[in-house]
Amino acid sequence: SGCRLTAIDLPDSLRGVGENAFSANPDLTSISASAKIISAIDKSTVTTIVVKSGTSLPDNAFSGAVNLTDLTLPKGIISIGKDVFADCRKLAEIPDLSDVRVFGSGLFRNCVSLTKVVIPAGEWPTGSIELKSGVELHLEKGATLKGSTKQADYNADDVFPENFHSVGEEWSGGHL
Repeated sequence: SGCRLTAIDLPDSLRGVGENAFSANPDLTSISASAKIISAIDKSTVTTIVVKSGTSLPDNAFSGAVNLTDLTLPKGIISIGKDVFADCRKLAEIPDLSDVRVFGSGLFRNCVSLTKVVIPAGEWPTGSIELKSGVELHLEKGATLKGSTKQADYNADDVFPENFHSVGEEWSGGHL
């Protein structure tokens, strides 16, 4: 009680922390840890995150980090889960994702400060892509976005009024 952390640097050897760990620290602005550990920490006040290790970012890894402005990822991230950057309202730039081979859906939902998303060369399976007006989606030479064959990777039928579901014809109006 009374401990007011501003930064935490957790070792790669740490295997886990409790859900919403460090949530009683309103002054916490910086986290440095593995991707798995960061995803379990309350990030609502954090401005800087350094992912020290890991090859995947789990679902919702940075979701809710509404004050995040500076994000560093290690080379070698090959898989990004659903809603990883969702609600990162102050994040203007996404780090290099050139090693990633699997992207989850809803990655940039409510990233209102995001100005550009760069897709490197390669074939990229994806679900729904939600970008605000004015965000540049840049596909580098040789980049291809390929729609997922799994309906669960797309937004729900009720996300946009244009979406609707036809039970009789067995199709959904979910958008890419």
